Amino acid sequence: LKGSGGGGRRDAGAVDIRGRRGNALTSIEVKDSRGHPIAAHGRLHTGDLARQVAFKVRDSVAGMVGGHRRGGEPQTWGPLAAALAGPNPLPVQVVLWFERDGAGTRRAWAELSVLTQELKRHCRWLNAKVLVVNRDTATGVLPDLACGGIAG
Repeated sequence: LKGSGGGGRRDAGAVDIRGRRGNALTSIEVKDSRGHPIAAHGRLHTGDLARQVAFKVRDSVAGMVGGHRRGGEPQTWGPLAAALAGPNPLPVQVVLWFERDGAGTRRAWAELSVLTQELKRHCRWLNAKVLVVNRDTATGVLPDLACGGIAG
């Protein structure tokens, strides 16, 4: 599946985790740029990261609705599609879990704020609550979600 992303061709993608979390449909994309500061810096300042995550959210929503409409795995897609677009839709939450070097610095906090605003702008069609978190910030925002890492 190919799509247009405002400037050329790209492959369709999906967020890493999606489903119902409490009383909301939640999409979670995980990015770890630790050890790749130059690449992360470029993707942040060009807006590429926010666009990529927004495309994945869009493609995931299309996949849920399409899976339901085509009759594939009704026990999975039916409740998600109904919760998304049924008569009583649930709120939608988009979470970008973004780990990077220097996450606790003042500059990193400012960049997370800009990234959050960019992602909100790209996801406004969905009327979603958008969060950009990391290990330092997730505890207060997503207390029921834990993150572990594997040294590699």
